[in-house]
Amino acid sequence: MTVPPRWAGGLILARVTNETVVNCGIGPGGCYVRVTVDGIEAEPAIPAEWIDGGLPQFVDRSLAVGPGTHTVQAQVLTPADGAAMELYDWGFTVELASTRG
Repeated sequence: MTVPPRWAGGLILARVTNETVVNCGIGPGGCYVRVTVDGIEAEPAIPAEWIDGGLPQFVDRSLAVGPGTHTVQAQVLTPADGAAMELYDWGFTVELASTRG
């Protein structure tokens, strides 16, 4: 994601979605999702817990950044028991908005 040099800064908005997640369990030790920008956890900087079930789930995160090129990543922490987590029909959308200086 590139914030043009003529902008004072940008706001990166990221959304991770899934239709179904399997093998995450419920409660501590389940699956957690976080979004990072240049290795910094986006706000709110609390990993979101995904649980097994048939309901769609999503995580919205954002971070203010300066001009330049930025790397945006979605990261998933899998269950502590080593089970193979499965995501179905997942998506990762990243948008950029200009901020005024």
